[in-house]
Amino acid sequence: MSTDVFDGKVVFITGAASGIGRALAAALAKRSATLLLADIDADLLERTAWALGGEANDVHVFPLDVRKSSQWEHVVAEVYGRFDHVDYFFNNAGIAVAGLVRDTPIEDWERLFDVNVLGVVRGVDAFYPRMRDQGHGHIINTASISGLVPTSLMAAYSASKHAVVAFSETLRAEAKGDGIDVSVVCPGIIDTPMAHTTELRGADGTDSVLAKLPNPPFSVEEAVEQMLRGVERKRGIIVITREAYALWRLYRASPEAVLRVNEKTVRFLRRLTGATARR
Repeated sequence: MSTDVFDGKVVFITGAASGIGRALAAALAKRSATLLLADIDADLLERTAWALGGEANDVHVFPLDVRKSSQWEHVVAEVYGRFDHVDYFFNNAGIAVAGLVRDTPIEDWERLFDVNVLGVVRGVDAFYPRMRDQGHGHIINTASISGLVPTSLMAAYSASKHAVVAFSETLRAEAKGDGIDVSVVCPGIIDTPMAHTTELRGADGTDSVLAKLPNPPFSVEEAVEQMLRGVERKRGIIVITREAYALWRLYRASPEAVLRVNEKTVRFLRRLTGATARR
């Protein structure tokens, strides 16, 4: 008899067609979970489900734009029409954009907050009442180390992820009385498609920035294993990568030290990308 806590559990994952979401689905398929996969890219989602077919016991797909409350309502109604409960909800969909504040248009801010913040809130709004009624559940919201530590050249992204951390920690206290656990995941730099394609406003080229960073990005497979260990232990804040954890500790001990690191990062990336001051 399996002792894996995810064995036989019903798991809903947003952003499941690529990156962390896809790696989560693959890891949970090996743990014999029932997978409910959602993503805005319906074609890529179908291909992901097909690729998992050999590993997973049961996979269901749900095209979903997390910006649309009506789609959340429809998907959750469909989920609970097929299943009487959901054990784990990985609220994972997100986007990123980088650049100096002065180079980041308001449209980027609106788009980031609509997906990264309100998308998470909409997901909780849809699933929380159902989990409360069933008497149990675990909500796992994906934030970032940028949600714990201000991150140079990523003000909009960092602000959106700070909001996710604050929302999750507040919800965690409220949800305990309803039998619902809440975690927030804060990864460092992970080797995902988003990490390689994030747009850097005010500069030409983006892939070269990631390629020239001092440390290579962390394996998404290992990141997911760390995430699942944290979820299994019901940790509130799950920080992924040793570098991210060290940065978080440094920020708590000395915010000024992190400010100096951020200033150096801005100068370093300006040299790499050719970003110049706009007057």
